[in-house]
Amino acid sequence: MIKFGTSGYRGIINESFTNHYLSVICYALKEYFNSILIKTPSIAIAYDCRQGNDPLLTKGSFTHHLVQLLRELGINIYFCNTYTPTPVLSWFILDQKLDGGLVLTASHNPPNYNGIKFNDHYGAPANLKITSFIEQKANDYFNNQKVPMFSTLKGTFKKVDLAPQFAYYMHNYLKDMFLDNKKSNYLISNLNLIIDTKHGACSETWQAAIDTLSISKSKIIHSKALSNFGDKSPNPTDYPSLNTLISKIKEDKFDLGVSNDPDGDRHILIDETGRYLKPEETACIIIELLLHLKLPLSTVATTVASSGILKSIAKKHSLSHEETKIGFKFFSDFFLSANSNQSLCIGVESSGGISISNHTYEKCGFLPAILILVAISIFKKPLSKLLQDIYEKYGHYIFLETSYHYDSSQKNILLNWIDNVSLNDSLLNYFKPIKLLDKTDGIKIYVSESSWVLFRLSGTEPVIRIYAESMSSRKAKILIDCSRKVLNGLFNK
Repeated sequence: MIKFGTSGYRGIINESFTNHYLSVICYALKEYFNSILIKTPSIAIAYDCRQGNDPLLTKGSFTHHLVQLLRELGINIYFCNTYTPTPVLSWFILDQKLDGGLVLTASHNPPNYNGIKFNDHYGAPANLKITSFIEQKANDYFNNQKVPMFSTLKGTFKKVDLAPQFAYYMHNYLKDMFLDNKKSNYLISNLNLIIDTKHGACSETWQAAIDTLSISKSKIIHSKALSNFGDKSPNPTDYPSLNTLISKIKEDKFDLGVSNDPDGDRHILIDETGRYLKPEETACIIIELLLHLKLPLSTVATTVASSGILKSIAKKHSLSHEETKIGFKFFSDFFLSANSNQSLCIGVESSGGISISNHTYEKCGFLPAILILVAISIFKKPLSKLLQDIYEKYGHYIFLETSYHYDSSQKNILLNWIDNVSLNDSLLNYFKPIKLLDKTDGIKIYVSESSWVLFRLSGTEPVIRIYAESMSSRKAKILIDCSRKVLNGLFNK
């Protein structure tokens, strides 16, 4: 059974992710292109460094199987010649006017997982209509064991090296964005940056960006691409995994530290004191930068799991605030609308995803760090002071996130509860009085305008994500504790 989650299909390598799973998804993708009357589509393929993602296209590898099968189906391939981040592929799709792209990655999931996701011709994560079509067709092939007719004309194949191209694009992006007619890197060339790529796919792209932007002092740690990520957590917002990065920031006096997930679409930033910024706090500083420079920012797009500080800053500056289900794909319409109106939309996910509508329609783990360096330079303040300014203007929101693991045999109990829960549910007595129950995506319970908790089921693991926020640390921790009591009660623990 193939089920697309928030971003593509993921499974355990050699169990629920095999070349057979890739085959039926490829067949379904070809049918999708046929349905929109594209007979000879051209797509790009990128991949992170998980087991089976082989730049050399060794026979039997996921990359070899994917390329060979898609070409047999008459699809033209631009194949990244090395491990390449998702946002780089997203930019390339739009830049080259391709029909889409595929990425072999399981994002921030553990290394025994792999996955595949499809980005559309805008470079955006495929929307629900597209993924539902592919999912249904893939399951038809999976269950019926049938094989489609192959094309009489084999698709073309070309290797591409995207890191230097993306770096040059970022150079021009800064130049256009900040109207520097002399030297596009003057804003950040004298600042110090350290990056922890966690043995994922981002090192070459970061090195190309550092060289192109002439950042004077930089360092990349855990840079070698490894299929097990060096036994490090691939999730950039897993804060205990950032201890080495934090130590080096303090010891060597870096202005900024950044860490990415394996495919580079997520990030976390660390200031010069060793304190991490929540993605929403990073976004607030970027919003302040755009407004300070009188750039045409019109919209802030967030999800139900995002901090309320973004709603606060949008209200303060009369910006449109749009809240969606979790998934960057839900921001695409707002990005398209902003671009058609010659304005800007910033999209923000609490899991470390940020982009701006004039950049990529996919979340980007490179853009936030580069724009924060620009902000440090323009405002002439260290990052810790920029963050303190945000707290003073918009309030200090305490956002906590944790995971609750359950036995997969109990999934139906959980799904039934999510579908049928109401304000009268006795399990919710821990949160009373309840101001609002929101079931847009999972279960979000507001106990006040600024205090809430969200339960959301992971699409790939037997895990419930719990998000909580309040204006006090104590209240946020109480919400997390109460949430665990609710789930223990549900599972009779």
